[in-house]
Amino acid sequence: MTKKLSRKLPIGTTLCVTTSSGWRPRAAKGQAFTRDDLAATAVALADRDGLDVVSMRRVAAELGITAMSLYWYVDTKEQLVELMVDRIFAEQRAPVGDDWRSRLRSIGQDTLAMYRAHPWFIQALGRPSTLPGPGQLRSTRRPGC
Repeated sequence: MTKKLSRKLPIGTTLCVTTSSGWRPRAAKGQAFTRDDLAATAVALADRDGLDVVSMRRVAAELGITAMSLYWYVDTKEQLVELMVDRIFAEQRAPVGDDWRSRLRSIGQDTLAMYRAHPWFIQALGRPSTLPGPGQLRSTRRPGC
């Protein structure tokens, strides 16, 4: 009897699977990666070369692992892009200011800086998505707005 293992891991978990034979799939040189590591690598790749260049194979090459190893963390490239988008949203800071106008100006300035730092971000937002991630939800909870 074969058990089907879910490959969807919560953000921040590391991969450590042991089978009855003792075989453990691991990253190169015994490193274990988190989904956040994958997202950070993919964001750096997209910042450097553009979103179209981001592929499972390229991200895996940047991490020094095989492309198939990434499928333990995400099922598709779309999920990887969702992690990338969520990571960028998580970088946004809370708005500053005493009144609604100054807070709105702060949000606008931070958003513009985000788009300038990650020019591929608008293209990634245009893709069909499932649910927003924790970083995106955190960015919508703005106290005082």
